[in-house]
Amino acid sequence: MRENITIQIGKCGIQFGHEFWKQLADEHFIDPTGTILYKYSSRKNENFQNFFKENYSGIWTPRTILFDLEPRQIRNLKNGNYSKFYSDEDIINTSEGSGNNWSNGYIRALELNRKIEETLRKNSEQCDSIGSFTLFHSITGGTGSGSTCVLLEILREHFPGKIINCYSVIPNQRGHSDIVVQPYNSVLCMRWLYYYADCITFFENESLSKIIQSKNTTSRVNYNHLNSVAAKIVSTFTQPMRFWDYNETTFESILSSLIPVSNFHFLFGGLSNYKILGEKKTIDTNFPENIRQILENKTISSRWKSGKLISSIFFLKKKNLNDIDSKSFKKIYHDYDINYINWAPTFNQEINSSISSLSQNHYSVDMCLFNHTGIKEIFIKMGNQFDILKKRNAFVNNFLKEFSQRDGEEIFDESRESLEKLIISYNNA
Repeated sequence: MRENITIQIGKCGIQFGHEFWKQLADEHFIDPTGTILYKYSSRKNENFQNFFKENYSGIWTPRTILFDLEPRQIRNLKNGNYSKFYSDEDIINTSEGSGNNWSNGYIRALELNRKIEETLRKNSEQCDSIGSFTLFHSITGGTGSGSTCVLLEILREHFPGKIINCYSVIPNQRGHSDIVVQPYNSVLCMRWLYYYADCITFFENESLSKIIQSKNTTSRVNYNHLNSVAAKIVSTFTQPMRFWDYNETTFESILSSLIPVSNFHFLFGGLSNYKILGEKKTIDTNFPENIRQILENKTISSRWKSGKLISSIFFLKKKNLNDIDSKSFKKIYHDYDINYINWAPTFNQEINSSISSLSQNHYSVDMCLFNHTGIKEIFIKMGNQFDILKKRNAFVNNFLKEFSQRDGEEIFDESRESLEKLIISYNNA
């Protein structure tokens, strides 16, 4: 058994991850108290122990660690319907906060280094064989950016060779951020993601909002809606790890196909046939319309024509999987100006996302993860925003006060250089 340990970092990471766990619990008939509703499930094809662990009382809790530098979000979870869902010993929390500052998030997490390592050690000892770590976070705020960097360092040092898979919420690409130092936070965090993580999937709240508003009657979109859509993509992607139906499709094989070259490990998703949180009906479309919706409903706002497709993996309902016509598929790609890399074969795979023995509330979606060089548009904008602030040395002292002048300047310069290196590699792809 290859277990996955999840880490939810900061307010955004905890909310995003919580919606993910709610969906997994629903699929595996686990209620908010951690009790399994056996009478509704045959459990023959499930491998949910990869994501959940059982205590001595027969209660199942997520294999996850909740990390935040301020107590509000954890307190909200503990005071809600899921008050007993997470293990108290897997919560790392302080009352200081990061002030939306990368350096504060980084230094405060370093001060908690021993506690983080101990919590990871206890969780790893409860596993037969750890296969991967999953991080939920945002690169915009202080904890999600700075503390994530420390967590990545610890994971690489203590668990070499294990897959580190990140789901990262990025700044909206249009308009201005509410956090004035967001460009610093983003670029600094990107350096660690570039060098320490094996796979990063981007989500942009503005793009998620457009997905929701395009095909439903929800007039007012909130973070619960956004997290629900993003979590549905993530939960679908984890199906090969949680169901024996996919015994020929492993998580490792999917990632190796999606990421043929280690530098190009930044992905984004697309979605069709989804049900918005609170609505009873699923918007159901068939091939080829479902593929068109996936290509339009991207989790980021980069353009197809700005790059080339390296690889993709589609999770499709069985009926849509059976209806696929390769000629029609290629025509759709042509209509959307999707071109392929010329230095390697473009990998495209389709997987059945219809699982038979799930709860009545569960629904299958059509979704895809893309590895496409057009994602460089995100990096270019990050770099430009960073340069505008740095040119004026705006707010730099707020970041450097936690470091010596020399170390702080080196971190800034090296982070910007690594981002530029990434942009160049994508431009040359």
